[in-house]
Amino acid sequence: MGLEVDTAADGVEAMEKAGNRDYALILMDVQMPRMDGLAATRAIRALPGWRDRPILAMTANAFAEDRQACIGAGMNDFVAKPVEPEELYGILLRWLEPAGDGAGQTMAGTRPISAPIRDNPPETADAAAEPIVWS
Repeated sequence: MGLEVDTAADGVEAMEKAGNRDYALILMDVQMPRMDGLAATRAIRALPGWRDRPILAMTANAFAEDRQACIGAGMNDFVAKPVEPEELYGILLRWLEPAGDGAGQTMAGTRPISAPIRDNPPETADAAAEPIVWS
């Protein structure tokens, strides 16, 4: 997909990285050591610049109450495990805003993705990714 990816071993590291880098989006595992994804999301939402950026839950627990707990913690959307690549790609496109000028063509001539991030996903997205950072 042409994404630049960064990883965190646990929720504490995810929070620290979010405080030190300008990520466009975070894929947050819900079950992690030291600090789970729900607590890490709440902590990241308190950081400057993180009120409106997308944080997407990734979990094998796909019940309605699990989804509600993720949304209640401040996550914007939900990716169920095992992750289907096409589904993940579609969700990423939904939450990342395409660049407005069409410059820098990538991946079969589509527009690159860049921040800012939307509060709510658009109905459709017609962009593919140039390198962005997410965790």
